[in-house]
Amino acid sequence: MPNKELVKKRFLRSLYTYEKEAHVQKKMAERLLLRLKSFDTQGKVLEIGAGTGLFTRMFLKKFSPEKYFVTDLVKECAPFFEGLSVFFVASDGESLCFRKNTFSLVVSNATFQWFLNPKKAFEAIGKLLLPGGILAFSTFGPKTMQEFSHRQTPPGLLTMRQILGLKPPFFEPLWEEAWVETIYFATPKEALRHVRETGAMGHLESKWSLKEIKTWEMKYQALRTSEGLPLTFEPIIMIWRKK
Repeated sequence: MPNKELVKKRFLRSLYTYEKEAHVQKKMAERLLLRLKSFDTQGKVLEIGAGTGLFTRMFLKKFSPEKYFVTDLVKECAPFFEGLSVFFVASDGESLCFRKNTFSLVVSNATFQWFLNPKKAFEAIGKLLLPGGILAFSTFGPKTMQEFSHRQTPPGLLTMRQILGLKPPFFEPLWEEAWVETIYFATPKEALRHVRETGAMGHLESKWSLKEIKTWEMKYQALRTSEGLPLTFEPIIMIWRKK
């Protein structure tokens, strides 16, 4: 089971390297924004897991919401939003304290995979939306970082079908897509550095023994292709409307 404090600590360490390394997360943000063109973005908007503001800045370049609230588990993210027309709230995305029926749109990019109880979170987020409001999010599926051995799959790292199975009945699905992105590295050390510098170590075991590292490196080297050592990601995008 992921430890929220550990996830928080790892993202805090990666705040100033995240955007340089977050190639897949940026593609997810671009595709999510493309889908949002078809929906109302003019009302009050809530972004969950805003991090360093990568998605936030992209959103505000395209849309002009009435008010834009951003939340993140890491309170140290606040300085990244200075100068932007947003309200930052340090909050766990699974424990939000906004009033019911407040937002016309709730968005989130590459965050829900960290949720410990996605079903409960979806229900809580739904209560924050106005009738007809939209929940639009991207997350990662279980093929993500499959080159690392997971002793236990995190509860939020779900297939598209599993996510739909957790959808509360008051949500109507409007859009869903999933794809695979692979990036390549010259050495195992470079792959580990990438994972650390995006904070994505959050769902991996906190400590590896020297033997475990050597074993993993041998297995990883066996996956080498002409392009290098692969690291797989499975982005998922979903858009739901509150009935």
